[in-house]
Amino acid sequence: MKPWAFIQCSDLHLGYDPDGIWNNRVLTTKSFDIFQCFLNDVLAYSPDFIIITGDICSCEDDIVPRKIKNLFDSLEIPLYLLGGNHDLSTHQIRERELKYFDTELPEGKFTYAFTHKNLRFCMLEVSWMWKDSSVHAVRDPEHPINMKESHKGFQWVLSKEHLHWLENELKEHKNYPIVVSIHTPLFPIPDRCKFEGYRDSGILANAEDVRDLLYKHSRPCIILSGHMHMNYVVYSKNIVQITTSALCEYPIEFRKFSVQTHKIEVHTFGLSNTSFAQQSLIPGREVVQGQTEDRTFIINLE
Repeated sequence: MKPWAFIQCSDLHLGYDPDGIWNNRVLTTKSFDIFQCFLNDVLAYSPDFIIITGDICSCEDDIVPRKIKNLFDSLEIPLYLLGGNHDLSTHQIRERELKYFDTELPEGKFTYAFTHKNLRFCMLEVSWMWKDSSVHAVRDPEHPINMKESHKGFQWVLSKEHLHWLENELKEHKNYPIVVSIHTPLFPIPDRCKFEGYRDSGILANAEDVRDLLYKHSRPCIILSGHMHMNYVVYSKNIVQITTSALCEYPIEFRKFSVQTHKIEVHTFGLSNTSFAQQSLIPGREVVQGQTEDRTFIINLE
């Protein structure tokens, strides 16, 4: 098989309110400029497609998704999208993104799958656990906390329906290495990536159930996630979880996956306009870019 490549980026937060601070300065007022730079840069890496692992936008104004859609349409390679907690925060936002991003959501929903050469890709929508422990497609309207300031009290899960869907995918494609894209990670931030005052956005509340399902798969399972606004990698049995930092916050990076028959080489890259990262960085918080093992590594597909 001829080597091929795909790109992952995450947490664009396009069209947000004025800049804030998460683990570094979140450049939401520059998010469209950053994403345009990414789109200009990424062509040089010759990817077959791009996966965006959620938090595309969270704005009530229809002008924002129209503007995003125009940027998507300007790209000459396929895009595959995934909903994050901000994309799924209300019925209005969720349905509007399903409408505008129909080309980037091949089945008209946030959970879908496709095969590309030697890999099977499963894109999974997360659901919300409300205060009464019921599970819903959008957040509890009674939850008073602004997500842009804190994730305290919010819980995300993979619903029973989507767990069943993933189980069927694994059975039907048992001979394929599986790439599972899910906005919320299955494994927490490792100690090497923590610092005083860091913000932990939280893993799936039923992450153990999802991990147990993936452990049964006879081939490697690669998890692509975002949500944490930092780069880190976790290995557990046949699972490799790759959590990628936010494109709107330091280090403002994306990942390239160079796929061969028996392995995948993963490299992490910044944008050609390095001033975005410089503006976002709060000195002392460089650790969110991850250590060497979080940035460049090889995944064995055997």
